Amino acid sequence: MHRPNGIGYGSTPDGAVDLLDRMLDEGVIAADGLIRVAGQGPCVLRYLGDARHRADAPEAVAEALARVAVLVRRHLPVDDEAAWHRLYARLAAQSPHPLREGTIESVLTAGAEDDR
Repeated sequence: MHRPNGIGYGSTPDGAVDLLDRMLDEGVIAADGLIRVAGQGPCVLRYLGDARHRADAPEAVAEALARVAVLVRRHLPVDDEAAWHRLYARLAAQSPHPLREGTIESVLTAGAEDDR
């Protein structure tokens, strides 16, 4: 699915890196927006994962990663193996009912009932 901002839901971050960097640098989107508003959750997660290793990444990347860490601690307890399997299935498009749209927040917080 293609979006007006040029990033598809399942996009790889390769084509989105420059766009997301520019959007963050120019203030078009903030860290919170990457987590709660941007509907391309898996692509944005991959972008953040790669950007955390880049010295030239926008400052908002660190803030977004901190917000993702809070969501993970809150919604994916270490001992909840089923929750981790659901997340993996969604991100790898192996869920019987994969999320077609969704923010990082919705991808991380969706429960078993959302897979039905």
